[in-house]
Amino acid sequence: MLCADFNQVLIIGTFLGSKKFSSETKWGCMFGEIEVSAEVLNDCVIRCQVPQHAPGRVPFYITCRNRLSCSEVREFEYRENPFGTASLPAESAQQEEILFQMRLSKLLYLGPGMKSSNCSIEDCERCKIRSTLFSLRNDSKRDLGEVQDNCMVAVGDGIGFRDKLIQSLLMDRLCEWLACKVHEGGKGSDVLDGEGQGVIHLAASLGYEWAMDLIVAAGGNPNFRDARGRTALHWASYFGRSDCYSEFYCLAV
Repeated sequence: MLCADFNQVLIIGTFLGSKKFSSETKWGCMFGEIEVSAEVLNDCVIRCQVPQHAPGRVPFYITCRNRLSCSEVREFEYRENPFGTASLPAESAQQEEILFQMRLSKLLYLGPGMKSSNCSIEDCERCKIRSTLFSLRNDSKRDLGEVQDNCMVAVGDGIGFRDKLIQSLLMDRLCEWLACKVHEGGKGSDVLDGEGQGVIHLAASLGYEWAMDLIVAAGGNPNFRDARGRTALHWASYFGRSDCYSEFYCLAV
């Protein structure tokens, strides 16, 4: 599987073999007649920079830095700005992240009186899923670190503190939203917003790997596609969320 943005491409699969072999081997990728070096992220993912090329299709394959194919030969298609946006500078990227957080928050809004805890069914199986969701949320919050405990440390890093706080709030809202949707029939994760993305795509764009665990636990499909056919893995790749590649890939296969 290939996932690409304007600067790099990810090659995802089970082709690398043992870790020892992967670490001792110099990997490369051929784009037509151009060979570039490749970096092994883990046993399932290789990353390389995309060389400049005019729009069109070129043969693509993995090499051992000898220009010879050690994989299947596929086609790589160069397109002009396929996502419809240009690469963003740091300030604009931060504004883009805030926009995605706002869209995710809006999509997760249940409205007044819509709480999943209003269930009167004894020994409800869907309530058991709710318990699982909130257990996962508590584990994820421990991984993030308690926001209150980090308050003094974060004084010199206002952005990092703010991001932890936002993630904590979104985590609570996502758990409640998923639990409510489970009681409504479990189709909540397949809802798209006005711009054609679902909860899983917005979370992947933001690099929220904890959200993937919650969505899958609620019965969501990790391969669910947005209005243009892109999965969470595509969105994580597009925004360079390298910490999420392995998480999304392992759940998607």
